[in-house]
Amino acid sequence: MIPCTALSLLEEPIETRVPLPQTSCVKIREFKVGKRKTDRVTVVFDDDSALALDPEIVVRFQLKTQMSVDAQLVKQLRQADEILSARRRLVRYLTTRKKTSAEARQYLTRVGFSDYAIEQALAAARELGLLDDAAFAQAYVRTQKKVTRKGPRAIGHELRARGVSEDLAEAALDANYTPEQQAELARIVARKRLASLSPQKRDAKLHQRLYQFLLRRGFDPEICSETLRELLGESPEENC
Repeated sequence: MIPCTALSLLEEPIETRVPLPQTSCVKIREFKVGKRKTDRVTVVFDDDSALALDPEIVVRFQLKTQMSVDAQLVKQLRQADEILSARRRLVRYLTTRKKTSAEARQYLTRVGFSDYAIEQALAAARELGLLDDAAFAQAYVRTQKKVTRKGPRAIGHELRARGVSEDLAEAALDANYTPEQQAELARIVARKRLASLSPQKRDAKLHQRLYQFLLRRGFDPEICSETLRELLGESPEENC
């Protein structure tokens, strides 16, 4: 379940914050605030430059009128604002469906955030429990095994394609596919496939067809051979 604190964050667009102060030090002349609580605050400086910030950043840095702001502080403000925006974007992205860390990183990169902001947003998401590749892998394997009835090789390939590490993928597969479970699932899949074949396809190549079918479904070759031996009484090597 996603924490309430995470759900309360809203997605915001990345904005170009220009023009920026042109002198080494300026003073804040005024704040322009929108009507909605989610509107950004425009910080206007005495040289007529401006900086659009999230209200939370204004409060966090205790900004106020007549406060002197140098280039270093402007840099800090922009960085903090980008990190906050990246975190909120990511929370919004992760509320629709569980994702892997790699998918989350790709999304934030595609949106246009800096590497530093992305890493900070990913770390925050992990702290909130929104990103957990190990838990994702376990849940993904359980769901795909039940819904699609694919073998471990196929599901492992899908996990790696989504950026799950080899170690986490293998751990999830080992936890959900004992040899006995894989063999039982292969028998179910093979019987269903066999029942769907027309009489014309129940020929001398039947064994080979079913063997290749089980391989494509992601079952181990040894499991494929054993399953067909039980169903048809012959080994695939004798017919391939």
